[in-house]
Amino acid sequence: MPLRVSPNFSSMKLILNIFLIALLSHLSSAHAEAYASVDSFLRGISSEAQARCPNLRKLSERFEVEGKAAEAESTRQAVKNMCECMPAQVQVAFSTLPPSELNSKVSETNFLKRFKPQIIDKCAAEQFKATFSDGCPERMAKISSNSKGYCTCWTRELEELSDTDIADMGIAAADYIPRAAEAKKKGLPSPEQAPLMKRFFAIDALCKSK
Repeated sequence: MPLRVSPNFSSMKLILNIFLIALLSHLSSAHAEAYASVDSFLRGISSEAQARCPNLRKLSERFEVEGKAAEAESTRQAVKNMCECMPAQVQVAFSTLPPSELNSKVSETNFLKRFKPQIIDKCAAEQFKATFSDGCPERMAKISSNSKGYCTCWTRELEELSDTDIADMGIAAADYIPRAAEAKKKGLPSPEQAPLMKRFFAIDALCKSK
């Protein structure tokens, strides 16, 4: 009998939460100008990531005080993403690119095509995968009665996806969540799911069956 894949907004938000907000906000608003040097774009990523750190750390501490373990862990992973991983990857780019490339002018679209996989996608994927590593069974106990199997299953399934697929899955979910929640509130059918959103629900349903 095939698995019935249906949206579970509480588990979806629990799994994705801060990851989606940080990633989508970064991609949509990081650089307002159409063209800039590669150096400027890289510095923009690093400075924006660092600017988010104080609020993310405060949010993590607040979740800890409130006893919200899953949310606290997700926020801690967001801190690692924005405050450690992304600045480190930017520094790798600075240290390996020749001055001619750093000073070259590019569009934001071309910059993201060139650097999104190695900076944004890599860090986003690491953050998302960390959700299902140490401490996952305790965090996911509200989602699955067999949370250990659920976490192991997600870890295995994510290994089949590229960093870019994982990051793009997050973007698809950030777009889908508010539209689906609004449709549910109005008693309307759920909106059409993007392919990666369908993949997310399929993995989630599969892992909950373990």
